[in-house]
Amino acid sequence: MFSSLLELLDKLPRPDIDLPLGASLQDILSFETHYKLHLPNSMREFLQVINGAYVGSQVFLGINSTTNNEIGRFLELIPSWVQRNWIPIASDGCGNYFVMMVANEQNQPIGFIDHETGYETVDYVVSSRLEIFVEQFILREVDGTRKLKNWFFDEKIALQIDPNILKFKDLGLPWIK
Repeated sequence: MFSSLLELLDKLPRPDIDLPLGASLQDILSFETHYKLHLPNSMREFLQVINGAYVGSQVFLGINSTTNNEIGRFLELIPSWVQRNWIPIASDGCGNYFVMMVANEQNQPIGFIDHETGYETVDYVVSSRLEIFVEQFILREVDGTRKLKNWFFDEKIALQIDPNILKFKDLGLPWIK
């Protein structure tokens, strides 16, 4: 799934010249051991393909990155994320983060953390699954229209793209705020 998005990602302007290489399984296992985490299969697949790539002015975080966009760096800065089983996966470039909230292998919604309200709470859920989030995160930069730029704020568009997001309404949804 993630491999099909590389072509789109490669077309976007970004500060790095080439897309970063995917992480090896050994890199991922070492990361998990170091941080005492078990990454869900979807996150492992994501890191093996898209590992710390810029998406326009935004960025996917990675492991063993040569930039400051290192997942481990954020887990060390905000250790409560490890305790909550939140894995930072992207930044909007403005100090806000998207985290995978791992409850189990079936429930891993993506939450948005606004720096203005603090890093200890998820403000709302933007996607029910990593695969949907990654695709939309890239497509909103490729498309560039207001319609997709803020897909998760528009109830109609969000539900069309990700109807399962309603399973997480108790965690907050952006159009209900």
